[in-house]
Amino acid sequence: MNFRLICFLLLFGSSVYAQSINTNAAPQSNSNMNVNQSESLEEQVIDTVSFKNEQEKREESIQQKKQTEKLKDLNTTDTYGYTSEVTQQLQHVSGLFTATRQQASTQRTQRTPNAEQQQQMNQYVALLSQAAPESFEFHYYTYIAGNYNSALIDHLLKAEVLRPENSDVQIQLAAYHLITQNSSEAKKYLKKLYANGRVTEIMTLYGKDVLRSVPKNGCLITHGFEDTFGAIYAQLFMNERTDVTLVSLDFLQSESYRSKLKNKGYTLPNATTIDVAYLSNFCALNATKNLSVSLTVPKEYLVPIQQSLYVTGLVMEYHSEGCTGNFERNEDLWNHELSSSIIKNGRDKARTLSANYLPMLLLLRKEYQTKGQQEQVKKIDAVLDQIAVQCGKYEQVQSIKASY
Repeated sequence: MNFRLICFLLLFGSSVYAQSINTNAAPQSNSNMNVNQSESLEEQVIDTVSFKNEQEKREESIQQKKQTEKLKDLNTTDTYGYTSEVTQQLQHVSGLFTATRQQASTQRTQRTPNAEQQQQMNQYVALLSQAAPESFEFHYYTYIAGNYNSALIDHLLKAEVLRPENSDVQIQLAAYHLITQNSSEAKKYLKKLYANGRVTEIMTLYGKDVLRSVPKNGCLITHGFEDTFGAIYAQLFMNERTDVTLVSLDFLQSESYRSKLKNKGYTLPNATTIDVAYLSNFCALNATKNLSVSLTVPKEYLVPIQQSLYVTGLVMEYHSEGCTGNFERNEDLWNHELSSSIIKNGRDKARTLSANYLPMLLLLRKEYQTKGQQEQVKKIDAVLDQIAVQCGKYEQVQSIKASY
């Protein structure tokens, strides 16, 4: 397996999914690492079998416990005025809705709920409407089931009145104001999210490094909460790389968001389902926009376009006709632009996100090795080993280093 594809698979350490990698094949020499793969290799990538190492299992367990506590808070109904029977029904339906929504939001091939999931959420909302039409649950889930439908904002505002300190509501209100381009209101809710710990310092530090990886006046494509909100917070509060246009695959579910992107000069696919095919088409239609894809985007989205992707810092630049000079760009990013402070942070999320620095560092190490710059190799090795240990990728990194 060639070196570029090895890095392509390795970079998904923060997504919890990975595979044991065969590094017996000697890599081809190419500073840009854009090497043609055979069909069998592409199939091998697509058929990747997931496994979780022990550290990833521990981290997943921690996240599950946090999610359980979150659901307890969310499903604590406003019992005033409700009978115990209605209260139990609210809790039961809320649990069903939340489970369905979680399944939809963690799909690895699309952000839009599938037809069955959407139908189930609509049915749960209908039940809530019958049981308690003025409840927090009804208003909040009505908005959530709309997938960022701006026309449903009154329901979200009513949910905020009922639970003004609920951080899930604050996330949705921040997203709404970002979608509608009301930055002052978005900042108000982002401040609250930072104060209550939903947006963290680690997220913002990582967001800064992601933004710094994007070409001037480029477009950064993000996927989930952490990469999107970390980068947005860095732009709005730290004035970091405000020249970068951020395109959230999550927000693209909103018709209002898609319309505003069209007004900015982007060409959008003729589809409303945001999935793997949508990203591929979006990149092809906007190839001149200096596109960069966040490394936190699941690999399923990147496999169809991997021939056009080049690791640059914490993103993969999209170049449909090839790319030159990304070694020099990576060298400059690592030595002068990226803060890399989360690498030294021992917290769980920092350890996970630090895995996304590995592809860039492996590319630099290979070039230094080719040029015989052993002092530089030693410096890179020290950082590679530190990251590899803390994110549970040590054996994989050592195998890759031994392959060239």
